[in-house]
Amino acid sequence: MTPVKGLYFFDHHFEKGWQWYLEHFAEASTEKIVGEISHSYLYSSVACEQIAEMDPNIQLMVCLREPMDRAFSMYLDGIRNEKWTGSFEQRCGDTSEIFEEGCYAKFLQPYLDRFPRDQIHITLFDDLKHDPESYAAGVCDALGISHLPLGARMRTKVMPACLPRNKQLAAFSKQMSQTCRRLGWKKLRGRVKRSRLVRSLIYREVADDDRATVSPEARAELKQLFTPEVQRLEELLGMNLCDRWGYERTHKTLVSRKTCVPYQ
Repeated sequence: MTPVKGLYFFDHHFEKGWQWYLEHFAEASTEKIVGEISHSYLYSSVACEQIAEMDPNIQLMVCLREPMDRAFSMYLDGIRNEKWTGSFEQRCGDTSEIFEEGCYAKFLQPYLDRFPRDQIHITLFDDLKHDPESYAAGVCDALGISHLPLGARMRTKVMPACLPRNKQLAAFSKQMSQTCRRLGWKKLRGRVKRSRLVRSLIYREVADDDRATVSPEARAELKQLFTPEVQRLEELLGMNLCDRWGYERTHKTLVSRKTCVPYQ
């Protein structure tokens, strides 16, 4: 994997050219598979076609989280990075991407139209959370490589919800991260961002008494809005998502038992 998560080449840095992209894999030598993670590719209007032009045989992967939980996680990340203030309900009212980025079917459709289905490994965050070893085995199978054993660290939360210990220090660390990105210090930036020691010095894990919550009314309203989106995704993928994620079916969906992914 590239030293830094989030290259955003195919949507934000494509003009930098192919050589710039390849430089991020310079440490690879005898590896059979190389890859990178950029969550924005799913939502980009240009990434799909540019990826296909680069390599129509590439293996793609996406991990989908229950839309309501994903929306709240996005809100918490915005609060932690001081991008947003106020309650979850307030941000849902004036920040369209909190809802829109949970409409997975719309964003997956271009990839399913452009690539063969067996080149897109679609997984659920539920399985990663409840059985990381089986989840990892599925990823290895999709890549055609031997199963990799997971150490103790890989079986626990790597980046739990947290808050800055000191806002000025957190802001300074973010500025330094951006500086390292501009200077091309990818390896250093990646090591610092992955360091649990550095993270524990700058942030503290969210305690129960200062953890943001969602009111039952807001949760019910947002879940109702997501219901047709989950049904559409269920039909698109042939996965039993309404039952998995606790959504009602307001119309008949065509879900084959042979294609449903069992809860693990």
